[in-house]
Amino acid sequence: MWIRIYATHSCAALFRMDDTATLFIFYDLETTGRSTKKDRIVQIAASFVFENEALATFSSYVCPDGGLRKPRSMAPGAARVTGIRDKLLLDKPSFNVVWTHRFLPALKEATKHVTFDRICCAGYNNWRFDDVILTREIAGCGRCIASDLGVASEGMFSWDVFKDAKLFFNKRTDAQGNKLVSNHRLGTVYE
Repeated sequence: MWIRIYATHSCAALFRMDDTATLFIFYDLETTGRSTKKDRIVQIAASFVFENEALATFSSYVCPDGGLRKPRSMAPGAARVTGIRDKLLLDKPSFNVVWTHRFLPALKEATKHVTFDRICCAGYNNWRFDDVILTREIAGCGRCIASDLGVASEGMFSWDVFKDAKLFFNKRTDAQGNKLVSNHRLGTVYE
């Protein structure tokens, strides 16, 4: 269960309003396609940030469908966008292995010297896509994201950075009155 933070203030500013220590996990997923119901994670990347300090980063490829003989294939559009091909994923571990034996230990190691009460998982357009798929994949392993990350469910927050980017860039123009960005895609906003 995610508590969504709406884009009225940046998430970091919002969390400075009280004394609750917040761990930020900025993450991105690559998937076999664009369906939140049937497509699978093929790569997960994350940065763990606490009190404006990057504690560590994580990245791993994932074999969709858990290393079955014929895993779910990459959709042509997804392969084109990500550069990830089926052949690359064949010898990679299942999501359950990556989450349980790689991601969670990396998070635990990165945060062993910090104490936090809540976690904000932040991504770009994650409310409509990444959060949905990540939650589904974790549940498919018989796990719960809040307990896996060591917080109560009311301590799990999701921040869609895309919403803040739209608010920020829609109100900004250059000296000639032109919009600063032509669209809100991550690559455009990043530049």
